[in-house]
Amino acid sequence: GLFHSSFERLQGFAEQFVGTTREGLTRETVIADPSQRYASTSGELRLSRSVVEGPRLHVLHASVRGRRLHSRYGGSATPLVLPERRLGEILRVPKPDFVFRERTRDLVEQRTLGLAYEGRWRGVGEWSVGVQKTDYEKRIEPPGAPPTTTADDSWLVNATASWFATDRLAVYAGHTRGLEESGLAPADVANRNEALPAIRTRQTDAGIRWQLGRSMKLVAGLFDVRKPYFITDDANVLRVQGDVRHRGLELSLSGKPREDLSVIVGAVLMDPEVTGVAVREGRIGDKPVGQSDRTFRTDLEYRPPGLRGWSFDFAATHVGDRTASRDGRNEVPAYTMLDLGARYRFALGRHKAMLRLQALNLTDAWTWNIYGSNSFGLTDGRRFQAQLAIDFDGP
Repeated sequence: GLFHSSFERLQGFAEQFVGTTREGLTRETVIADPSQRYASTSGELRLSRSVVEGPRLHVLHASVRGRRLHSRYGGSATPLVLPERRLGEILRVPKPDFVFRERTRDLVEQRTLGLAYEGRWRGVGEWSVGVQKTDYEKRIEPPGAPPTTTADDSWLVNATASWFATDRLAVYAGHTRGLEESGLAPADVANRNEALPAIRTRQTDAGIRWQLGRSMKLVAGLFDVRKPYFITDDANVLRVQGDVRHRGLELSLSGKPREDLSVIVGAVLMDPEVTGVAVREGRIGDKPVGQSDRTFRTDLEYRPPGLRGWSFDFAATHVGDRTASRDGRNEVPAYTMLDLGARYRFALGRHKAMLRLQALNLTDAWTWNIYGSNSFGLTDGRRFQAQLAIDFDGP
């Protein structure tokens, strides 16, 4: 396989309201960006060999992967700071003449060799093990400064196993080490749009899969995920300041208790924790920003037998309290949102069509989106949507 993807934003603006008081007085800051471009080319060559041994299947994979990521970002103009005013008041100003600066360029190159083995034993279980050798290099060319290079030469391993204890019950476990990109710094930090460094991650999980009757399945698992923790420092620069661990329990129940009803119920209960020197010195808190210790989600879809083509759905989401500042002192309270919807599938001439109706955030619940430490955005209130989709699949 060979793949190419590119994203280019011709112009961008970030509007922020800072220093807001309880009385509603605030200062508006507008930051303008020139065009930003990110283009990636990647490829993979994989060779597999299968061997059947009675009830057992053995598969060996050998793979070669590579990618190049070219990025051009930054160059923001000097922020436009407007006079203090009350939130909601309109302030008309002349169109500003933004002067952009030179942009930063960077190049990421990554090469990976991998070997993996999969085994399946009918009625007994499945297992896999793999190892990858990856070479990662990133060259950053900031304007007016010498280029810098970072590299990572890693061995990445993964292993999984599942045992079919009975026809309905399976026990599983797995461990994975990875190297992943961290994306871009968001708009509310001093190094906005900067491509963040790649990080090493580690995940361990174990649990059960239990078939309940013919149509319901219960999955319960414990997990432990660890990775570097990005948070802003005193200069509002987003960087790694410790490690974050997400450890907890994940539950899901899914299936069809009746032929006309589909159900998915899920819950994540966890204890997120930040560790490191910055936590011990009191510069940041021990709870990660934006993370909750509990999340519940329920989705139902009902297809009335007497209404051909119609189905109705309901979704409920509950998210617990979330830490909102890097020192852990500010929190956003828990919230619950409800959605209702309907689908009507029909024929439009010779083509399949579907009408989708939705009432989102039905109770007009209100909360904050957390973008970073003490950086917030408003959530959408109650809203209604209608969509018509037509499948033009030929005559």
